[in-house]
Amino acid sequence: AELSERMGLLDYMKVMMFITIAERVVPVSDERVQVSDENFDGVEVIVYQPTQQEESGELRRAIIYLHGGGWCLGSSREYN
Repeated sequence: AELSERMGLLDYMKVMMFITIAERVVPVSDERVQVSDENFDGVEVIVYQPTQQEESGELRRAIIYLHGGGWCLGSSREYN
């Protein structure tokens, strides 16, 4: 990205956006995990849930992952 910017081809951020888009991995549900796209108060969220649910009715543990990028580079879709 730095070389591209120095040569006057593309600026640093455009090159980095291209690289992150090229590395994208699409999440897929399987027999153990259900993947769904949700929206919480305007924030896009990808939810990964085990397909085998416990019937106890108790709350379940969760992990919240906030990707790096400072709200200017990348998105949740690029960090699956």
